[in-house]
Amino acid sequence: MSETQWFFPTTQGGEESGLNDPGIEFFRKSGSLARETIQNSGDARVEYGKPVTVTFELLQLPMTQVPEVDRLRAIIGECREYMLKPCKTERQKDENGRKWFEKALQLLSGSHLPVLRIRDENTTGLEGGELDEDKAWFRLIKKQGSASMHGVGGGTFGIGQRAPFAFSGLRTVFYSTQTRDGRHAFIGKTILSSFREKGQVHRPIGFWGEQSGGVPGVRAVRNANDIIEPFRRTSVGTDLYIMGFDPHGWKESIADSVVRNFFAAIQGGGLVVRLVADDGVQEFNAATLEQSVDVRYRQASKAATSKAAQKEVRDNLGVTRHYLKALSAPVRGKPSFLLQHADLGSVELYVTLDPDAPSRTVFMRKPRIRVYERTQNLLSGYAAVLLCEDAKGNDLLARMEDPSHSEWSKERLPGGEGLPPGDRLLTDIYAFVRESLKSLAQQDAAVPQDLPDLGRYLPEDDAIRPGVRQTGTRRRTQSVSDQESGRPQQAQGQKRAVPRPRPPLQPQVLLIPLEADEQEVNEALTADQGNGPTPGMRSGASLDESATAAASHEQEDGAGRGGVGRNGTEGIGPSVGPFAGPVGGTLPQGQGGTRAGPGPFGPEGPGAVEWQGLSTEEGLPVPQPAGGHPRQGGQQAAGGPGESPGGSGPGLRALSQTQVTMRAWFSAEEKSTHLLLRATRRGRATLRLTASGEDSDYELRVASAVDVRTGESFECVGDRILDVTFEARQGKELRLDLRPARRVAILVEVAHGA
Repeated sequence: MSETQWFFPTTQGGEESGLNDPGIEFFRKSGSLARETIQNSGDARVEYGKPVTVTFELLQLPMTQVPEVDRLRAIIGECREYMLKPCKTERQKDENGRKWFEKALQLLSGSHLPVLRIRDENTTGLEGGELDEDKAWFRLIKKQGSASMHGVGGGTFGIGQRAPFAFSGLRTVFYSTQTRDGRHAFIGKTILSSFREKGQVHRPIGFWGEQSGGVPGVRAVRNANDIIEPFRRTSVGTDLYIMGFDPHGWKESIADSVVRNFFAAIQGGGLVVRLVADDGVQEFNAATLEQSVDVRYRQASKAATSKAAQKEVRDNLGVTRHYLKALSAPVRGKPSFLLQHADLGSVELYVTLDPDAPSRTVFMRKPRIRVYERTQNLLSGYAAVLLCEDAKGNDLLARMEDPSHSEWSKERLPGGEGLPPGDRLLTDIYAFVRESLKSLAQQDAAVPQDLPDLGRYLPEDDAIRPGVRQTGTRRRTQSVSDQESGRPQQAQGQKRAVPRPRPPLQPQVLLIPLEADEQEVNEALTADQGNGPTPGMRSGASLDESATAAASHEQEDGAGRGGVGRNGTEGIGPSVGPFAGPVGGTLPQGQGGTRAGPGPFGPEGPGAVEWQGLSTEEGLPVPQPAGGHPRQGGQQAAGGPGESPGGSGPGLRALSQTQVTMRAWFSAEEKSTHLLLRATRRGRATLRLTASGEDSDYELRVASAVDVRTGESFECVGDRILDVTFEARQGKELRLDLRPARRVAILVEVAHGA
């Protein structure tokens, strides 16, 4: 037997490396381990009539059986010295891996080492020798960043081999394989940092294996009898040993990743996954998958204590349950829809309809691994699975995937040289899904559907005027059924709930246009120094009472009560204007009569006066009362004549919560939130946005707010949009850039003085 040892080549004056490896950092997400390793096994499938079986088993390996463990411990110590010695502060040491080195050395100081073994069956094993660059062994062990040349094209970048190292507390993995021709191979690989030893700097990547004949480097142990017993394969396939694996919650994490990413492969009979630990074996196969997912969904839902965790369970396991239903019992048979594409070949779409379904489509290719999902608001309550398993189409879609296999990007397939452009392929795929869902929506048009964002396409109801309470006829029934109430009713003779009176709504006053025979009184009122309704006026009061109330209150300079006021608009307005002359004067000739001109509800009354803004009908400036606003200490209020305190323009005053209504929706095309606002009168408001419903735990930040119609931008601070001005009964549509940038339901409240 040749000597076995760890070998790290020297840099020979070349580049040195720290502990941070980009490939390892890329795969630190919990779902990456199962996704990448199972995908590699699927690429090496042998018999397509049988499933590939992948087993994850947690072992406690005696330290004496870890190959050259003392040497590995010494090398990690040298790496620690190399990385931390130049650091001058504690923070620099933490940033350069101090905690990692401490944990690694602690793992190597015990009597046993936790190891996760990933074993596959019905695969080819890692074929090829040390110099066969086109074979699986060389490309997995020795060549980083090289796409697979075998299988169905699951791996397209060759960086997934780094995923197991991201879950090793020692950054060390051992590989053991047996091929179909009976050959064995066993080797170890570790990715640390550069280190100095005997005056030379060594590279961060080293291998454990046989060294013989003075040839530099090491080779895999190929004699089966020389392979240590725990690592020796007895059947065709490959084992990965992740050294120093963290066992905390490993079964749940891997189970969720398997279900989310490979449910279609398992359901189709192409994959079986087993999880083995001291507490038993959990298996996912075609016969038990739906039951296993239901059990896991209930467990995860019970364990989720926060709203964010509950949402994650629904978005992963909950959605997967609907996808499985789409595959097993799709509408219109299997498949629900079929597309024969000139470039992609056969593309299948499976759809299920369920009120609780997430209205999403998941996109997959061979070997039935989940790529990504899209929500399309064409049909309420559906789940769809798109599959492209044609050899030609699978190759084209594989070219369009990013390194994490989570997106098809048109930029990765520009076209040319006999290949179609990626943007056309995606356009055809999305059009196929869209038209298929539309046909189902039309088919079920007789059934009421809750179509998201439908409100944005409907006109607003202008029939209800502010201040007018809508009434109807109440009818008391003998009893209320459970179906009507939504909850069981009390038994006869038991104590009944007593309805509590609701507090009255905030009163709203609407000034009714005066009839022609009341013009004289109206002229007297408008010529009066008070210039219009006063706080003493109330709805339904006689004109004499109103005049008396007006005389009993102090004049408020530059303002009169709103409603449909003297100036033809709602809200606070100037005390002088086209309906009155200077203070103490009378109406100009020809300006008597009822109000008219474009008020918030259109022309009113037979009068001839029309609101012209803050000037007299002759175009002269509006006279200002002497002394300024009485509440400003005799000084003119900031913002100009006729402006109310805190207002942003003449005749404006702050709006209350009940005077602003809203509707919001998410635009998938623009990836932004649209906010439709409406005020019952003219005024201004500072708006505060909050996430609602299941997203209420998230804080929102408004990065920008732009009026869609005018292009006007509003100042945004935190979760607030500052100083938004409104005209009465005029809708205002804002396009919001929210942070975090995602689909979220929002509520809007009016916050004054913010």
